[in-house]
Amino acid sequence: YSPWARAFFEKHATAIDALKSYTAQYLITWQIVIGLAAAHLFRGGAGYPQLFTTLTNAVAMLVTLDVFEVFHADCFVDDPDYTYKLYAATLLPLGLTALVLAVSRVVVAVTGGHVLRGTGVKWLLVVLYFTLTTTSTIVCQTFACNEFERGDGTTDSFMSVDMVIECEGTRYESIIAYATAMFFVFPVGVPLLVGVLMWTRRRDIASRETIGGDESLASLRLLFQAYLPTAWPFAIGDMYRRLSLTSLLMFFSPVYQSAIALFVALVSIVLTREVAPFVEPGMESVNQSCGWLSTLAVVALIFGLLNRLGPAYSVDDSALSAALCAASVLVVGFIAHSTDRARRSRDADMLKTFFEALETQDKDDKRGFDDAYAKYVAKASKGAEARLLGKLAELAERTPKTPVRQPDELKTVEALVAASNEYNDTVHETLRRMVEACGGEYHAGPPKLGARIKQKADADYNGDASQVIDTLRGSGMYHSLEGYTRAVEALL
Repeated sequence: YSPWARAFFEKHATAIDALKSYTAQYLITWQIVIGLAAAHLFRGGAGYPQLFTTLTNAVAMLVTLDVFEVFHADCFVDDPDYTYKLYAATLLPLGLTALVLAVSRVVVAVTGGHVLRGTGVKWLLVVLYFTLTTTSTIVCQTFACNEFERGDGTTDSFMSVDMVIECEGTRYESIIAYATAMFFVFPVGVPLLVGVLMWTRRRDIASRETIGGDESLASLRLLFQAYLPTAWPFAIGDMYRRLSLTSLLMFFSPVYQSAIALFVALVSIVLTREVAPFVEPGMESVNQSCGWLSTLAVVALIFGLLNRLGPAYSVDDSALSAALCAASVLVVGFIAHSTDRARRSRDADMLKTFFEALETQDKDDKRGFDDAYAKYVAKASKGAEARLLGKLAELAERTPKTPVRQPDELKTVEALVAASNEYNDTVHETLRRMVEACGGEYHAGPPKLGARIKQKADADYNGDASQVIDTLRGSGMYHSLEGYTRAVEALL
């Protein structure tokens, strides 16, 4: 990174980390919204209204991470059927896992470290985390079959996902056996594996001092960084929530899908609201808004089923699409607001830390000044302190109560700067003689710059530069109460 980019990222690190979590939550929510419709349509449901369907189809290319669909991998195979997609979607992650673990083991053997804490495993978990619902959906689609009557009292049964493959015979049994194994590997196994990895590091996760923890936790950071130290199990529960709203619905009819999805969505909203497991307050707002978007998507699917019952139960598709689109945009607004909130919260924390340090320093300085003043009083003659305080009170009484101003010819910044430079030596020499005559030491200060004069005039005097009267300044230091008293008397 360039120095400018490094400085930018360091300054906004908190907001950037928050935005990453918010964006991941939004991406997952869109996977759920798209997966809900896919499951509904797969089992004969109605799907979303047309306008929102167009939007979800466009977004699906970006968020479902279905490599088979994005790159049209079936074009590379002659006469492909669904088994090619099933094998590709499951064997690629397994092959990637084996490759990453093998390379990581070699790297660890050479450089040291721990296989499960390396960069390779970190990115492997990222891939598995975001592709889990897509891979699981491909696996779960394998089990459904459609039956067709032949007219002679018998039926033919074909896989719902691919009507070319009959639901009988040795080939079908081998497909089901493989899909069953992959069911326990992906929708069941991956969350359990993640849970085991986090369980082995639970003490480190719970005792971390920063949101993301130290570098030894980097491989698991994506999973736990949104949650409070002791709330890390919510990460595993959220993975099963995603599966319950997408791939696992493939086993149920549209009516049961709607009931299950509505129950899971509402329970998730209430649970996260009541428990508040998130480490960053803005994440709660984003999570709740994403949860309501998922719930609204379920409601839209229910209305789609009701539309089939006749006009009396129908809902205007345009209005429903508008509500879904508005909710999607509203979540983006919550993300933007929460990101700015995270930035402001960091700035507030920094200011609080600064003022606490400043307050501590002020207390230390006051103690130091009090101790030094006490020593001066102890060395002074009897009654010297009372005499000094009396002279100071007299000086305060004689000080004009009305604002002191420069003469009219010095009411501009330019005139003040010019006069200060011209009379600088004269003023300091006069003050030096007075201070030294009273037994003190004089230390001359530099003239105020024009920019500082203007800044002070604007901040303290509503832009009136004639009220800035300390353009030349110096300090007199006295080492006895008697000497300081003589200086005050000289001003009376």
